[in-house]
Amino acid sequence: MKALIILGWLLLCPIFSAGAQNAHLKRQPVTRVANTSCSEKNADAILGEWLDEKKTVRIQVYKKCNTYNARIVWLKDESIARLGSHVLEGLLYTQKNSWEEGRIFYPKTNSWYDCRCTLHNPSIMKVRVYIGTPLLGKTIEFNRIENPAKETIPTETHSTRIMASH
Repeated sequence: MKALIILGWLLLCPIFSAGAQNAHLKRQPVTRVANTSCSEKNADAILGEWLDEKKTVRIQVYKKCNTYNARIVWLKDESIARLGSHVLEGLLYTQKNSWEEGRIFYPKTNSWYDCRCTLHNPSIMKVRVYIGTPLLGKTIEFNRIENPAKETIPTETHSTRIMASH
């Protein structure tokens, strides 16, 4: 990150000597590039596999076309939904550790609801599910699976797992 800023300054030094009073205008693109890459790194913090607090569903969050989505990679009760089903879509990174404007599918009611996600730390994601306003909703907590390939499935029964590709 610092290397990118320094490189930008070195490339723009000849421009600054031409007009010192307008130098702040010419510096903005470098700052924006640096902030964008930092912002993108924070936005991607949500990527990975997550297990809900009741240990009934495991999802994989992935990025597609600048939105964050999730699919089911493991279920305790396979009769509720299909493995590989998309259950979360359209999340947009809005601010530090917050993704909004998403929708989440609830298989028991066969319905989509509005949602937003926050990371309270790198290992805990809270998904706020609501209709209309977040004040009238429910929060579901997910725990990050640090090493999905080596992690065991939480229960001995229904240990079906899919390997989803992006």
